[in-house]
Amino acid sequence: RPGALFDEQGGRSCQHLICLTCAAQLCRQQASPKCPICRIPFKAPARRLPDPREDPGGWFAFFDTAGTGYLDRQLLEKVLPAVVPVDAARLGAALGRGTLWAEWDPSGEGRISRSAFCAERGLLRWLAEHLAELSEDRVRGPPPALEVDREGWFRRWAKPGVSEMGRGEVLRAVLKSAGTSSLEASAVDAWREWIERCWLMWD
Repeated sequence: RPGALFDEQGGRSCQHLICLTCAAQLCRQQASPKCPICRIPFKAPARRLPDPREDPGGWFAFFDTAGTGYLDRQLLEKVLPAVVPVDAARLGAALGRGTLWAEWDPSGEGRISRSAFCAERGLLRWLAEHLAELSEDRVRGPPPALEVDREGWFRRWAKPGVSEMGRGEVLRAVLKSAGTSSLEASAVDAWREWIERCWLMWD
């Protein structure tokens, strides 16, 4: 889990996020621990980030350090790969194409307001979906290889206690098995179309 570093006065010592386990190890090894990236000293212990699903306002405020009421794209490109399991390069490319960013910033301001953050298709929803997926993956573990254990693969992606999968679950399973990121819009659309074409044969 990512954590943030604070100084003696309770303010952020730097803007970097590091693994809480790594931060705890640094604190055990050093009398005056420093951020491993910028070498600025911090006061132990590192603090866990607010969970946006439980405290969306706290999560937004945590990164809105200047109190502007906005989060800009450049900041989010740095922060989000540390918060959810997404590849930084793929995230940058997805935001560069504009479709995902347009959902988060519908007014076209180039930054996300608090209201846009909490909107139906806003960043909060995206965060919640990815964090829920991360939690599920931690609990259920990696799936077996499809070519080795078809039934085990199916059980891994189906909801617990359910003997069938819907289109959304099949899409997620296929994307994961193919190594396709949900940020790759054209590839996701191609897989979705393939599933739709095959659905009549499967169902």
